[in-house]
Amino acid sequence: MKKDLNEASVLENLFNDFYIKNLTFDLNSISDDNVLSVLSIIGKEVMYCRILLHLLKNNWRSFEKLVLKGCCGGEELNIAEAEYLCSQPCEHYEKEGRIDIFLKTQSHIVAIEVKVNAEDQEHQLIRYQKELQNVYKGNGFHIFYLTLNGSDPSYNSLKCNKECPECKKCEVKKFEKISFYVEICNWLEELVSEYENHSIAKDFYEVLKMNNNTYQKYIDLLKLSSDYPKIVLSLYEAIPEFYEEIRNDFFGEIAKKLKKEYGFEDDTDSQIEYKRELWPINLTKEGNSLHFCYETNFFFRADIGEEWQYMKADVFDVNSEKSDYLSRRPSEAFNVKRLDRSAFGLLNWYYETEENKKKIVERCAAVAYKFYNDNNK
Repeated sequence: MKKDLNEASVLENLFNDFYIKNLTFDLNSISDDNVLSVLSIIGKEVMYCRILLHLLKNNWRSFEKLVLKGCCGGEELNIAEAEYLCSQPCEHYEKEGRIDIFLKTQSHIVAIEVKVNAEDQEHQLIRYQKELQNVYKGNGFHIFYLTLNGSDPSYNSLKCNKECPECKKCEVKKFEKISFYVEICNWLEELVSEYENHSIAKDFYEVLKMNNNTYQKYIDLLKLSSDYPKIVLSLYEAIPEFYEEIRNDFFGEIAKKLKKEYGFEDDTDSQIEYKRELWPINLTKEGNSLHFCYETNFFFRADIGEEWQYMKADVFDVNSEKSDYLSRRPSEAFNVKRLDRSAFGLLNWYYETEENKKKIVERCAAVAYKFYNDNNK
């Protein structure tokens, strides 16, 4: 008979299973000179696309055979580009879309949509299909949906439910699901074995393989436990609160530093509501405001009418000597709203030594103050 375990004992038993089986899950186990790690682009979708495009241009035959399953009939590659712009004639769709990877042979077109840590846009694959149908008539076209583990596209990406006669035809029925952890890894493994000094392929393979093995070990071990449903529910309910506490501590420490070292005060009269953004900290100095904001990524805003700048994820690298940690590009920011790979720096900050925690807070406060001065000259 199964024991009626409470949540605490369920999690304790799970930890013991990990410990007894001597399973380690070190997300920092990648080689020190791995270029993706050095450049802090692990999990960056745009960078994955660029690396993938570079490798397939130089290894087209094996890519077409192993990843695209021979869909182009062995034809030579004529065009290969990233972020191919497309527009749609249907008024219900966005006017512009970007195919992540666009490939063309003599008689075949291939569109690859890449998803790493993002969700589908509305009607995304429909838009790509319409582009290929309308612009490249006479060519055989193929749509591939590339995710980490071969996930399905969203329903809304594949089918339009708008009330118009034309939209009843808008549905993507023919596409292929492929994954980084299977097809791409198999291809990279062949490249690594064939080209001894193919460092980009080796580094990319190392990152993907490490991630896949780590998460699969967790999943396999969890599934062995008869208390699997309770474990999942416990973690699902506990993690958001845990993360919220860490996030509040982090913001609070930065605000405390700005008030103590830079003369800011709490902006108690501020009544801020702007779109869906959350404004956890509002400060003022000499009548001017400074806001810490987040909807998805952490960014600063000097005033409601001003543009924002994102705080780069590498601000958490305690060994970094850089002074410019702000960017206009959200892809370089760390996510503060939900747990994903870009948030690991924030989670690790909580468990850093006190000296390193203070160093990161001082760095963030200095960047915030510089931003404030630049916008209030």
